Amino acid sequence: MRWSWVGLVLAAGCGAPENSVETVVEAPASDVPAVEDTAPAADTVPPEDTGDTLPGEYIYDEDEDAGALLAPDEVSAALTEAVGAFLTDLDPFLVLAAIDDAVSFEDAGCPYYYTDYYRLYGYYYWYGGCDTEEGTSFDGYLYGIHYDPFTSSGYYYPDYGWWYGDGSVDRADGQSLEISGYWSMYQWLYSSPASAYVYVYAYGDAEWDGADYAGTWLGDAASLSYTMTGASDPQSGAWVQLDGGVSGLSGGTDSVWFDGVYMGTAGYGSSCPQEPSGTISIRDDAGEWYDVEFQGPTYAGGSSFPPECDGCGDIWYRGTNIGQACADLSVMTDWEGVPW
Repeated sequence: MRWSWVGLVLAAGCGAPENSVETVVEAPASDVPAVEDTAPAADTVPPEDTGDTLPGEYIYDEDEDAGALLAPDEVSAALTEAVGAFLTDLDPFLVLAAIDDAVSFEDAGCPYYYTDYYRLYGYYYWYGGCDTEEGTSFDGYLYGIHYDPFTSSGYYYPDYGWWYGDGSVDRADGQSLEISGYWSMYQWLYSSPASAYVYVYAYGDAEWDGADYAGTWLGDAASLSYTMTGASDPQSGAWVQLDGGVSGLSGGTDSVWFDGVYMGTAGYGSSCPQEPSGTISIRDDAGEWYDVEFQGPTYAGGSSFPPECDGCGDIWYRGTNIGQACADLSVMTDWEGVPW
């Protein structure tokens, strides 16, 4: 179900008196009971020093000498795969379509709507705990809206929506959606000059059980926690900025995390188009993280120290530098419209 666009309204202490007089009253010395001395005897023998050491201040690992599972070249390959899967396979706008598809099985009595929210604020608010006559069950709640495509001030918005809540829909056809968190995203296109912009704020869990979204991240029950902005045009290329990440990716590396990552083409003003800024982390099969620190510019027009602009980043494993990862991250700038 797609709803028509409407305007969205988102909506110290007190001191003593200055001239006070302090009076001291001494307690009488008589009839004060003696306090028993409960301190341990001076000749108490302390526990025997067995030579055992306590765990470190933060982490205790029984296998502290275990080395990294991945060599630097394997980290490079895993990083290339994970970033590629994240940007090309994970279309966050699927969550908007999935909510539409799930709620399309509603009827006049289920789910229940707070009608005043749409009238006053321009978005929907429904809650479940009910079944439709056809057998679809709604539970929990969601509020938000998915707009139809619209044009505003010369910008065309092909997709725009946001939802917040914790709800589930078990459709009468056997498919179901479970979703929680906050999801807000939009795309816009501008014709002169031709350009495209994308914004994603996705923090939550979503899972679709059924054929309609099988083979997508919704079918894999991925957990998303990231913010992304990016733009592209035919003349300049593209740029992307990422913070946060995802777990539950399909492939050899199921999790990737971005911390202050920016990458852009020379056309968009990057002084080092072959390398991003920030840190990209991946996790191996044993649950260990590898942080790859890059030295590219942090923003369009920013500088990059020339000797460090080599497309490679330093790999940190358990606080130790174990080499460099020279991954192919061209997927971050080789796109038009949207990366996926």
